[in-house]
Amino acid sequence: MASLAVSLLFYQIAYAATFTSIGSALVNKIDNINECTRRPSGNGHGGMDYADQVADAKIPNIIHQIWQTSDLTTYNSDSYHEYWKGMFEPRGYAVKLWTEAEIQSLIRTHYTWLEPTYLSYTQNIQRADLARLIVVHAFGGMYADLDVYPFDEQTLECLQHMGYRGMFATARGNAGISNHWFMAASGADFLQDALEEAHMRGSSGWFLLPYLRVFWSTGPWMLGSSLQKYIAQHVGAEKTLALLDD
Repeated sequence: MASLAVSLLFYQIAYAATFTSIGSALVNKIDNINECTRRPSGNGHGGMDYADQVADAKIPNIIHQIWQTSDLTTYNSDSYHEYWKGMFEPRGYAVKLWTEAEIQSLIRTHYTWLEPTYLSYTQNIQRADLARLIVVHAFGGMYADLDVYPFDEQTLECLQHMGYRGMFATARGNAGISNHWFMAASGADFLQDALEEAHMRGSSGWFLLPYLRVFWSTGPWMLGSSLQKYIAQHVGAEKTLALLDD
């Protein structure tokens, strides 16, 4: 029995490497951004490409963050929430701290089909992963983990207006996509697809290691896989998304 468990564990670790390679492939498919510049419009042939068709889906001036309660003294790392507020509220941004109770209320009101999935999660990080997709899908804007230090104002505003419908951060080592920061237009169809993917996968999968279970069910592997499917199903969709090399 012990040898079977060890074999299964090694198999799952090897399986995890497959998801890393999928993430790396995604990095090579969509635009990688290391500085903010304006993109030319059009497809070079006088027509409108897929990116132009969704360019009017603006990313609003909202920055979303999430914690269990409004008491950030219970956060187990450095919180930069007040930095985000101090830098961006004077520039007309709303900086919203979502609590667990507010997330559940939003789900009960507008995402009832996701409520059983959300409540089935055994780990807080799974609920937080799903919640960040929900709030940005519902309202648009940007999501940032509480321990993400703010971009400078000019850079963030420039990234926001580059013409992409969604932008994500690369994972460490350029090994795929991260969900610790991203931005998207309200109602973005690729976020809808990600929510449906999370719903389909459920709470756990068959991974023994908790971190693999989280990555697969709600985290970067789930998100990267969903974006891969989205790009495959919509010709030219890769032009609407970008990865920020931060």
